[in-house]
Amino acid sequence: MLQFVKNKLYYQIFISLLATRFLIFVLGIVLFALINHQSIFPIDSLVHNTWVKWDTHHYLSIATSGYQNVGDKRYELVFFPLYPLIIFIVNKFLLLSPLSSGLIISWLAFAGAGVVLYIIINHDHGSITALRTVKYLAIYPFSFFFGMVYTESLFLLFAVISFFFLQKKQWVFAAIFIGLATLTRLQGIILLLPAIIELANDFRHKKNKLNRNQLTSLLLNGFVMTSTVLISFGMYLLINKVVSGNWFQFLVYQKEHWHSSYTIIYKALSSQISYLLHEQYLIFQLGIWMPQTLTFFFSIGLIVVGYFQKIRLSYLAYWLTHLIISFSTSWLLSGTRFLLPMFTVYLVLAMIANRKIIDWGITLALILTFIGSMILFLQNVVL
Repeated sequence: MLQFVKNKLYYQIFISLLATRFLIFVLGIVLFALINHQSIFPIDSLVHNTWVKWDTHHYLSIATSGYQNVGDKRYELVFFPLYPLIIFIVNKFLLLSPLSSGLIISWLAFAGAGVVLYIIINHDHGSITALRTVKYLAIYPFSFFFGMVYTESLFLLFAVISFFFLQKKQWVFAAIFIGLATLTRLQGIILLLPAIIELANDFRHKKNKLNRNQLTSLLLNGFVMTSTVLISFGMYLLINKVVSGNWFQFLVYQKEHWHSSYTIIYKALSSQISYLLHEQYLIFQLGIWMPQTLTFFFSIGLIVVGYFQKIRLSYLAYWLTHLIISFSTSWLLSGTRFLLPMFTVYLVLAMIANRKIIDWGITLALILTFIGSMILFLQNVVL
């Protein structure tokens, strides 16, 4: 009976999160039509103009035409292969358009990620905090990207499933989903760090009881997880080699086309603050530089709070490493979006909101900033 109640709750979370993506999808179309004084007919054109922006074009292009080595299409090699591959498969088997296929994948992945997120947070912090975490995930500023043809939802799904199996100490299954995350986004490699931390914690708790076979098994599990990440990343590098002739061509294209290369975090933050202070257009200050700068320091503050709230060390290590690597680029335009799969943000906010009035205040603030960020996105400011 208890298991049935739990399953029913999972179902409710799943449906509720799907509903939020649908409502945001419709809201975006209505707002776009109002802002641009555009008729709602033909509806296909309006949907396309509203939701097919920026990187969406690239994912749909890869899904329909694959990677190419000529013209501007060659720059799409910087996008990892798993998400467009799944779009291609859904498109072929369900006979849907590439856009519809991508939206369905993102919506289902987001709803599934919300259920798994509830499960792993409930395990450590209880149901109330877990539900609040899922709520903040759904209404967080810029979370409309979870319902678009972007990798955010799929990456979040693989990340939380990885943590689920790490909690259960089912290392091989964790390794599989870390590998899938790595094939989805470069930051998937970072999941190896919390995996090693959880494995080390398991070793620390058992070191007085471990026999030779158990120690061998523990070391083998660590090897399997590391190998899975290396194999997944190696597959992406192999695509680079086959398509362009260079194993690391994606780094060349990042610098050549997107004017972005990896640098130390201090220089990257200095550039961000400089852009914020000297940007002559207010709309870009509000839509890009200010949110990115505030997001970084807001995240650092929440990491400190999370440490004192005693959330898992693996969560904190993953969060901090992901934050630093994502922001350590010379020309960053999508920093706020890159951090959306960092579910620890929503967890720490949920732990802070231990009184109703605080919960209401955070909820209202998130909804208002969500609407503001979405309006900026519909004006082609937020990337």
